[in-house]
Amino acid sequence: MVLYRIRSLRTTDPHPQVDLWSLGVLCYEFLVGSPPFEAEGHKATYKRIAGVDLRFPAFVSEGAQGFIRKVHTGLTLDLVGVSGEKARI
Repeated sequence: MVLYRIRSLRTTDPHPQVDLWSLGVLCYEFLVGSPPFEAEGHKATYKRIAGVDLRFPAFVSEGAQGFIRKVHTGLTLDLVGVSGEKARI
């Protein structure tokens, strides 16, 4: 599971970006039924993670795709209020 592979990104300090990234992974898995960056072999999986190579089945709504993409690129920090600024939609 991809969530276990990002543990190395965690430190002892709180890291909201990692938590949000994990939320995106979970949302994708709940909607699609498989991990978002799954590939053959660890190297291929890491390459997809690093490149934020998200592929969505046709049944996933544009709204859900947009939210997951924003979480994985860090653009949702303002949306969920992590940065302390007003939410931007």
